[in-house]
Formats: sequence, structure tokens, C-alpha cells
Amino acid sequence: MIHYPPAWTAIFATHKDRRSIVEMCLERSQPLPLRVLADTGERRRVRVGCSCVKGESKRLIPNEKTPCERHFVFEVLAHPKHSERIQTLNVGSITSASRQLLEFGSCRFFSSSLPRLTTLIWRDRGTEYLPRLSPGPHTLPNLRTLAFEGRWHPSLAQVHNLSSFTLKGSLRPLDAETFRLFGSNNQSLESLTLSVKIKGSTKGPPVDLSNLKLLNIETCPKVLSTTIRAPAFRHLSSIWISPKDDEHDWYALHATGDGISLSTITCGREVVECWEYLTGYARPAIRHVRVYDQLERYDPNDDSLRMIAELVSDAHILEIGLAYSDNPWFQEMLKQLGPQLKTICFEISEKMDPTKGPGNYIFPWDGQILDEIADLIEYRFKEGRALSAVERMVVSGDEQVNRLQDRVWRQFYNSRKIREYLASV
Repeated sequence: MIHYPPAWTAIFATHKDRRSIVEMCLERSQPLPLRVLADTGERRRVRVGCSCVKGESKRLIPNEKTPCERHFVFEVLAHPKHSERIQTLNVGSITSASRQLLEFGSCRFFSSSLPRLTTLIWRDRGTEYLPRLSPGPHTLPNLRTLAFEGRWHPSLAQVHNLSSFTLKGSLRPLDAETFRLFGSNNQSLESLTLSVKIKGSTKGPPVDLSNLKLLNIETCPKVLSTTIRAPAFRHLSSIWISPKDDEHDWYALHATGDGISLSTITCGREVVECWEYLTGYARPAIRHVRVYDQLERYDPNDDSLRMIAELVSDAHILEIGLAYSDNPWFQEMLKQLGPQLKTICFEISEKMDPTKGPGNYIFPWDGQILDEIADLIEYRFKEGRALSAVERMVVSGDEQVNRLQDRVWRQFYNSRKIREYLASV
């Protein structure tokens, strides 16, 4: 294995490693592409001060006797025979009590040529050395994936032709026009993840990202559709709406279809408005809707339910969690949906087992939901809008619980003669 180059191509270097060890790994991996993870240490572990000295060109020169804990790894990588082989670079865990003590920008590595670099992962927490890499089409011609954590810096605007971009960790809002220009430089984007607010106005038309297949945005900005648009969103056909755990009236919204994915978080009262911001220009036809509460007895307020109902109105297939099944207003809405609704899947609890009787105050029986489901199926049948299928929605990963729920469902389905109220296919 010592003389097998592929065994040394993934290099993990920390501030505790000596320069000779890193050099050995680099030499033994020749001439294959490199994947480098450089951990420069957390604040509590990094020694204050630096043993490096500055040369005439003001670049740091490592002290060979006592290599600097924060700089020596980068100096080793700076040699062209190594830097030009780096394919993936992950620089993480970078913190500092004093920016002035961190002079990474003086290291040769940060002005090195990285012609083979395709993936760059960078956590910039209060330092100023990312601009030294100048991630542009000339210095990093093959960069396709960039994941950046930190405050937006003008050097990011120089990036071109990315296929994947992630931005998170910034407390300051991102200017809408700045992001629109970034999009115009990266119209080949296929994946975009944003954990940052976007505010302001734009000076030009929105950029069409024709290849975008995945958009994951932490909160729904109203100006997003004025900066970028994803024509492929017209293929979205399924949506999942679920309340966030321990966050009252906040919902996670996830839509998919034909290899396309869209995810965001929004207030329940603004779920339709948010959906319009993100996809209004594409006009997707949603045929499959899943409303699931995640929490066993979460009770959304009626205002949120009425907003969500607008996204349900054209569905052909519905999957409904317990909290919604137990809501009288939601049940009435299901009765009034048009004939396009053909399939409903209900979440069932093992507590609905009718053999357990009515229960008591401490352990109530939840079987009344089954009565409401039966009334719904019969009502739609008599109104000429019969369902084609009524099924149980499987949500539990516990096999024993799943078997109990299935037994309750089969017993209910057969005893109420549900088949008699279904439309023939």
C-alpha cells in the first residue's frame, strides 16, 4: 500500500500534523488528482501568534524548526507539482480571535494556480483570505462546485460556469442585483442552495437558469423571481407540506417532479403567496399533494389550513396526516373537492383500534376519525364524485407499529365495506 499512489490521494491535514508527513503523502500520490481537506483548527486549539517570518516579497516563510500550526500545510501545497493536481479542496474550521494574527493571504498557496480544481468548499468565519484565491474563470477555469459559508464577498461575483452553488452563514442580506449578476455568470447552474436573505431591487430582467433542477432556499424571498427563474419548475407535479417541529405556524414546503426539486420554509398564512413567488411564472400543475404533520397531534390553525387548501384544490392524489383528518373544516373541504380527486391516503393510528373500546380521559380512543373517513367516502359517492382508491399512508418506521396500524386499517376497510363506495376503474 505504501507504493500504491491511489491510497494517498485523499489528504486530511490538521494543525497538529508535521510538514514532513503532509509532504510524504503528497509525494506518494504522484501524479494522481488530489482531494484535500485542511483543518486549520478551532479557536480554542490554535496557539496565538505565528512562527513564520516574512520575506522581501512580504510572503510568509515557514520556520522549519517550529512549523507554524496555521500556515505550513498551505505552504507545502503551494508547490506547482501539488497545487496543479488538486481536484477537491475543503478548507474548514477556520476561526480567529484576531484577524490580524491570521495572515493566510500572504501564503503562496492562495495565489497558486489550481487548474484542475472542480470542487471548492470554504468556511470563512471572519477572515479575509478568500479573495486571494480569486475564484474566477482564469484562475480556477474548471471550478464547477462551490460551497461557501460566510459573508458574501465581491470575489464570489467573479465565479463563472458553476453547476452547483451553496451559500450560507451570512447574517447580512444579499443584494438582489448582486445575486442577479451572479446568476447571469452561472447560467449552467443545476443545483442552488441558499441560506441567506435576498433584499433590494434589480436593474435588469431575471436570469433564466435553464438547467436548474434543484433549489433549496431557507426562507422564501419575495424578490427571488425578479433575480432568477427556473423554467424546469413547470414540470413540478408533487408537493409535500409539513409543519416545522416546535415552530408554530411555520411550514416546510417540498415540491418534486420529473427530476426537479424545490424546497423552502414559509409561514402557513403565506404558503400560497410563497408558492406564487417561486413558481408563478412556470405554472406547474400539481397533481399529488401530501399534508403531513410529523407530530402526532399537531393542530394547525384554521387560517393556515385555508391557505394550504388552495394548493390542494386541483390534486388527483392526496396524502393526509392525522392532524388534518381530525380537523372538521378540512374534512368538509375534502367533501367539496371536484371529481379530479381520485385517490386519498390517510394516516392511521393504532389507537383507533375499535376493539379497545371508547377509552378514557387519559387514554382516549381516536376511532372517531375513522367514522369521519367513512362519511367522507360515502358522501362523495352519493354526490357523483366517488373516489377510485382509499388507502393507508405508511409513515412509521417501526415495523411493529406499522403492523398494528395496518390491522386497524384492514379491519375498518372491510367492516365499513369501503369498496362499495369506490368508482370502478
